[in-house]
Amino acid sequence: MICSTSRTPRGGGGDEDIDVSPRPDFKVPPQWKNSPRDYDLLVQRLTKAIREIDPKTTIVVEGAYFGGMAVNFVWLRPTGDPNTIYSFHMYMPHEFNDQGGKPDRPAGVKYPSPKFGKKEMIESMKVVEDFQRKYNAGIYLGEFGPTRHAEPNGAMQYLEDLLAYSEAHGWHTAYQIYGLSAPRSLEMGPNSTKESGPVPGGTPRLAVMKKHWALNAKK
Repeated sequence: MICSTSRTPRGGGGDEDIDVSPRPDFKVPPQWKNSPRDYDLLVQRLTKAIREIDPKTTIVVEGAYFGGMAVNFVWLRPTGDPNTIYSFHMYMPHEFNDQGGKPDRPAGVKYPSPKFGKKEMIESMKVVEDFQRKYNAGIYLGEFGPTRHAEPNGAMQYLEDLLAYSEAHGWHTAYQIYGLSAPRSLEMGPNSTKESGPVPGGTPRLAVMKKHWALNAKK
């Protein structure tokens, strides 16, 4: 079960306005506390309602703002339920991960780059690691993945860096989408179409994912 009302707060920007820093200027207004906009209170109530009818199913809680990105863990508070894990999405930097998938995201962005590499990636998720350690919380990286238009070597390196960090911290992970012809499809290459179908032999991104999936069989 998933508790999420992911949205951009009124008066704030969209995902594109999030800085690489895990602590942007936005702060949850104090007048929202104990009001219908109090997200932590809402999730606690939802958790209580779920547990009244289902005491066993794992609940996944995701942050309320900025498209579910890691920065939500600045404000997110645990519900107190021992069988709840906390989720976020990782698409930083958007210029790389969304390239070719949106009109304002042209292809050709590199990873790593002078602006964003492994160091910046880790820094953008530090707030999640802090939350995990402080509350002994389970973490679920519920969405990630460069588009199929990203340069293959850069996409592979991005996934290697992200998955290595996630596995080192014991996080659960899920690539955004496996099949279909969506921009992040693991099966499709930059020139794939619905008619041509998946890339024969698999894409470089899929090879990286299979390598890390195989680690599950060894645990």
